[in-house]
This record gives sequence, C-alpha cells and structure tokens, in this order.
Amino acid sequence: MRNVNRLLGVAKSLAIEALRKTAVRYEVPAVSIEAAGRRIALANRPLLDKRLDESAMVDDRFPNEIRFGPACARELICDDDAVFTLAHELIHIGNAGGDLRQLAGHIARDARSIACVNATKGQEEDLTCDFIAEIALRNFVAMRPTARSPEERMWLTLAGGNTGDGAHLSDVLTVRALMGLDPELRFTLMRWLWDGGPGGYTEVDSPVTE
Repeated sequence: MRNVNRLLGVAKSLAIEALRKTAVRYEVPAVSIEAAGRRIALANRPLLDKRLDESAMVDDRFPNEIRFGPACARELICDDDAVFTLAHELIHIGNAGGDLRQLAGHIARDARSIACVNATKGQEEDLTCDFIAEIALRNFVAMRPTARSPEERMWLTLAGGNTGDGAHLSDVLTVRALMGLDPELRFTLMRWLWDGGPGGYTEVDSPVTE
C-alpha cells in the first residue's frame, strides 16, 4: 500500500491525460471529460479492505477512496501493476456521474468492429477503464525504463488469466480488444511476440492465439 500511495499522483496525471486524448479521438464533449477529470483529481485515499481479497473497487458513495483486497495489494509491489490498477479504478471514479457513458459506447463499438470483441452494456465501462489504463501504463513504461523491455512489461501487466463475468471481459478478450483499439500496442506486442516473446514461445491460451 505504500507503493500504491507513492504512485497515486503519477497515476492520476497519466489517467487524466490519457482520458483527454481519447476523448479528442472520439469527439466526446470536453465538459464531460473535465467533470470526470475533477473527480479523478480528488481521489486521494487508497485503502486496504480485507473483504475484497483479489480485487480492487471504488464506491460512488466515497468518491475519494480506492479499495484493494490483500491478494490484489500484494501484486502492486510492481510499479507497472500498481499504475495500471490505479488508472483503471480512477476511470471508474471519473464515471461516477455517468460522464463517460458516451465515450464507453464509442470504445465498445470500435472493439466490436476492429477486434470482434462484443462487450455487453454491463462490460462497456470496464473495457473503457482498461483502455485508458493501458494508455496510461504505456506512457508510464516509456517514462520509467527498467531492465525489462517495454513490450515485456506491457505483456506481463496485461496478459492475465481472469475468465470474466457480467461486468468484466475475460483477460483474453480484453487484450484482444486493447490491441485492436490501440495500434501502437498492437504493433509493439505483435513484433515482440514474433521475435520470441515470453520465453521464446506463445502460450496456447494467450490473447494472440486464442
């Protein structure tokens, strides 16, 4: 949680910047995006919540809080995971007043037409959070180089094994959607996977080969 607190400020800045650029791409009214940005800027209280276990969540009744389960928090010792998870939850906070519904509809339509990923109405907000968080993560990776390649860092953060539910796409479908929505992500990951990727092979159940 100390790492989460340390990275909250940069995650907020990156999430707001990514949100604004995405809104310009989809010609969403600036007034809605600025309202969402103000909510994000006010979020300042990450909390450990033992009831959540492996997940993180926000509650519209407490717009300045982001809650993390113990198993989720353990993963956030990795800066990349922390920034992605924070940015994701911050976009949920930004949408607390419904200001991002129009943007979510545009993103879901593009995911359907470009990547053949059909997000339900209940999954559109979470896909939007993942898309904005992926852009924020990509910018963070560029800002803070490590011994790992940027492509590997993106893959390790995005390619999980969650199967999805009524509010979330599976990780396989999410990565497929993100690669369709973000040409830069698609180019870098496909080039990296073609060159050998994780351990010199592509796993059978990976988002690319599924």
